Amino acid sequence: MGSDRTRALELLEEALAEARRIDDNDANRAFLITGLATQFLTADIIRSWEVTTEAIKATNAAKGFSGKADSLSVALVTSSGLKLIDPIPQA
Repeated sequence: MGSDRTRALELLEEALAEARRIDDNDANRAFLITGLATQFLTADIIRSWEVTTEAIKATNAAKGFSGKADSLSVALVTSSGLKLIDPIPQA
């Protein structure tokens, strides 16, 4: 991955800096930081967990954030590869 990985991390950090500029009580901030944490998974799993912690804080700070979305997928890294699961059954 080399320089591509480095560039990807730079872009993700830039996107995270922009997401941080959104008001703390805005639910969009929480959604964006959560999405960025997911994207960090492929390039830097440790950084992904750090950003996930920030996403949790953002969700707790957002006014009226219900966590409801059209869908939610969780990525699990296993020895056989990346697995996506849907923890919320669709009605």
